[in-house]
Amino acid sequence: MTRLLLMIRALCMGVKYQPLEVLMDQQMVFTSLDHLQSDADVAFQHLGLPACTLYRREDRIYQGQIHKYGLLDLVFEVIEPIEIPSPENPLQFLKSMGILMVSKENPEEKPEGDEFGVLQAMYDDLQEEHQYLKVMLHEVNPVPPVGMERAKQWIFGNKSPEGTFPRTFEVTDACLTNLNGIWFSRHFYL
Repeated sequence: MTRLLLMIRALCMGVKYQPLEVLMDQQMVFTSLDHLQSDADVAFQHLGLPACTLYRREDRIYQGQIHKYGLLDLVFEVIEPIEIPSPENPLQFLKSMGILMVSKENPEEKPEGDEFGVLQAMYDDLQEEHQYLKVMLHEVNPVPPVGMERAKQWIFGNKSPEGTFPRTFEVTDACLTNLNGIWFSRHFYL
């Protein structure tokens, strides 16, 4: 069996995914980048979600997401492992999420380049055996862009322009999963 088929088989056998309808359309207020974790904890605990910690906090990325797109794409690692169901049809699920891309013109075509890299990253993530709570949020009342110079100061100087916070966001997607990159093709905003 080729390496590619081994990775696809492992992903199909190992993928876990549960949409979190309880979070959908919930509004979350963030008071600062320094308080992302504590601000999210308030909402998560109120809704009975598992305890988790912000995974690979990257303020510069969050600053760019907020300034450029009016969104936050947050990933939390679940502290105590919980039961997350597998999709009914894992192969179809991975295709629907854009992880396994099949050419309509040539369905037998094997992934290469970037597509193979995505599969490799997903496979590596699966081997780490982490569980994630992923939340996609969009700003309720987007603040007008602060201008390129001020944005650069914020992103590269780690200093928020005056009036940046607090900000209210609404959850547009949320899930529990064991693959951090599961939304690679679902929420593409870069």
